[in-house]
Amino acid sequence: MERLAILGLVLTVSGAVLSVGLWPLASVSGAELLAAQSTGQYGPGSRVFIREKVVDLAYTNVFGANRTMLELEDGDPNAGTYIFVHGDARPGVTRGSYYYFSATRTSYGLGTYWDVASPAEIQPSLPIDALFFADLVIGVLLLAIVAFHKPAKSK
Repeated sequence: MERLAILGLVLTVSGAVLSVGLWPLASVSGAELLAAQSTGQYGPGSRVFIREKVVDLAYTNVFGANRTMLELEDGDPNAGTYIFVHGDARPGVTRGSYYYFSATRTSYGLGTYWDVASPAEIQPSLPIDALFFADLVIGVLLLAIVAFHKPAKSK
């Protein structure tokens, strides 16, 4: 039972750290990207890891250049945080879902924008989130089993 308790504690702590701490520490949100636009925090060539909810998406094909524009949730209804994806990301991206991907700040013409090389780089966040929370839940269940286990009667 002692080993089960240690395993439960390890799983609970690792699940809590992963589910609550990993995304905020390792990624940038839409609100942070929006705030960085006014400060110029990210210059051309900067690369960030983003995990955010996709609010809207639009596809365009201009002169054979396929682009998908993703609007990320940023908390400001008057401004938009946009990511441009080379190719058609519509089959793999749905409005209202969370995704994680890496984007590069690119300068083109009169402005700069966030650029993702291909739709294959955009991954749904749900499977990873589910693993993190499953780790936490299994740890808590193991701790509950140990806490409510009745010791065997000695003769």
